Amino acid sequence: MKFLLLLFTAILIYALSGCTPQTAKPAAQSPVMADRTPGAFEGAGSVHKILPREENIRETPAGEILGKMYRGEEVTVKKRVGNWFEFESKFYESGYIWGPSIGYDYVNIYSHNFYLNESGQFRPVSHFTTFFAQAGELRGKEKGRYEIFFDEVGLGSHETIVLEVATETTETVQHGISLWVDEASGQIVEARVDFARPIEGLEKALERCDLASQPADETTNARLRWDAGKLLPGIAVTLERKEWESSAFSIVIYSLR
Repeated sequence: MKFLLLLFTAILIYALSGCTPQTAKPAAQSPVMADRTPGAFEGAGSVHKILPREENIRETPAGEILGKMYRGEEVTVKKRVGNWFEFESKFYESGYIWGPSIGYDYVNIYSHNFYLNESGQFRPVSHFTTFFAQAGELRGKEKGRYEIFFDEVGLGSHETIVLEVATETTETVQHGISLWVDEASGQIVEARVDFARPIEGLEKALERCDLASQPADETTNARLRWDAGKLLPGIAVTLERKEWESSAFSIVIYSLR
């Protein structure tokens, strides 16, 4: 009898334990993906005349030269890719031409003004996908943020030597623009921009980015950094050196941290 009572008690405890409310784990939050759809270029189909005496025509933005066109010749614009414009004409089915040579204003894509609005906040991703006529490439992911890389925007490339075990190879590195986007908000938190060519001297590098000359808060053999508020309200600025201890700079970074 005592055995049956113990058995009944054990069964009852087991049954009740299965009914005990369990604390639900919060569902994993999906990252907020910024809208990467390029907007329509309002100038598509417009006709422009070549302004300089002569101008190179290229296969891609700042790419291989296909030939030349001359003052007064007309092109019909297809799309804008940064400061370069794809066009067609009676001589070319497709080619790229430097925007100012057909009357478009030059936009300094190294300047903080290109990345920040009048309130000092990063512009939305859609601003850049439209300006460069591409969605950008999703690349790295780290610490709650992801990278969108814009290639073929007229910043060129450079050759670098890659050393592996007992081998040495040459690799082409494409220059471009990386936007790091916060997964929680879908807002840009960092813009990393390659200079088309390294800029010799700190003063010239700052000037190229429309920044005032101020002593850096951090100086190393690899970079100089100005904390948020030093050069720009709420935005930190970093200039990366071309090489270790070099006086030439190859990258500018605008970031919230």
